[in-house]
Parts: sequence; structure tokens; C-alpha cells
Amino acid sequence: MVFKGSKPLSESNRRFVILNITVLVFLYMGSTLIPNIWVAFQFTGATTGLSLGFIFPALIALRSNPNQRKESVGLRKKILPWAMLVMALVVSIIGVLGNLLNLTTGNN
Repeated sequence: MVFKGSKPLSESNRRFVILNITVLVFLYMGSTLIPNIWVAFQFTGATTGLSLGFIFPALIALRSNPNQRKESVGLRKKILPWAMLVMALVVSIIGVLGNLLNLTTGNN
């Protein structure tokens, strides 16, 4: 969904290498800068759980067409995925901000 119109990742060596280097740099920086593993678990739980449970299914529902034809899906069938997506993003932002607040105030 992000690289729409580009070649698949298995065929694009340059994009594959760039994405892997980016992920490895973030992992290395995170592993050296985070002093406590529970901090990483808090942020992972606040983002991954909501992504797997609510954000990805909502995006799939918005992208799929149940009739497998090129006709558009009605507004009524798009309301629930959009509501799920908006609520999941709000809850995820609140969770991340709560984790940041706990880090800054020292209430680990």
C-alpha cells in the first residue's frame, strides 16, 4: 500500500537493501539507547497490539471489494472500517503519549 505502482520487493534489490539497512539501524539504535527492556515492551504493546487487532483489518476492509468487480463499495460499508481506524489511531496515540509521560515523570 505504501509503494503502490512499484515493483515487488523481491524484484527490487535496491529497495530491499535500503529497507533492511533502515530497520537494522533503528534496531541497533533502540537496543543501545533503551536502558530497560520493559520500556520497549510498553511501546511495542501500545502500537503492535492495536495495529494487528484494529488498524490492519480496517485497512484491508477499506481496500477490498467484496464483489470482486470494479464497482465501488457503498458509503455504509466504509463507515465501520473508518470508525475502527480512527478509534484505533486515537487509542494508539493515547497509549504512546501515556508511555512517554511515564518515562518523563519516572513512574516506571
